[in-house]
Amino acid sequence: MGNKMNRFLVLGIIVIGIMTRLIPHPPNFTPILSFALLSGVYSKNNLGIFIPISIMLLSDMVLGSHGAIIWVYSSLFVVYLIGYYFIKNISFKNVLLGAVAGSFIFFILTNLGVWFIGYPKNIEGLIACYVAAIPFYKNTLLSAIIYTSVIHTVYVVLSKNILSFQNSK
Repeated sequence: MGNKMNRFLVLGIIVIGIMTRLIPHPPNFTPILSFALLSGVYSKNNLGIFIPISIMLLSDMVLGSHGAIIWVYSSLFVVYLIGYYFIKNISFKNVLLGAVAGSFIFFILTNLGVWFIGYPKNIEGLIACYVAAIPFYKNTLLSAIIYTSVIHTVYVVLSKNILSFQNSK
């Protein structure tokens, strides 16, 4: 794809990402983890991290901040790194495994942050924090699987169609 098309695609992804965070949705059911993972998978350089970070920064300007925000951003960075460094053989199975791993890492890291800011600093507090977070993990996992599947499939189909269109010229 041409440079102009790439910029249009990135801008479109950022706008869609922002909209999905701003419109009403079930807790933790957005494509942000999928955008982080697939930005890592498909970016040709390490600038892909700016897609999920831009989505978060711009939508957080409307939604506001919270005490665990550094944990959320850090976990998105780790999910991006999974896509960038560990998914070399790009297949549906591998990106789906990345989505499952990414949602688990997001759950572990963000709730560790929640424990630090809002629970007793002992093993009982840690367990209570993670137990309280389990209902949210269901949405995180489902959204990562669904959105990653859809976004990856759309990307693959569009890439093939654009390539065949360019080759037919």
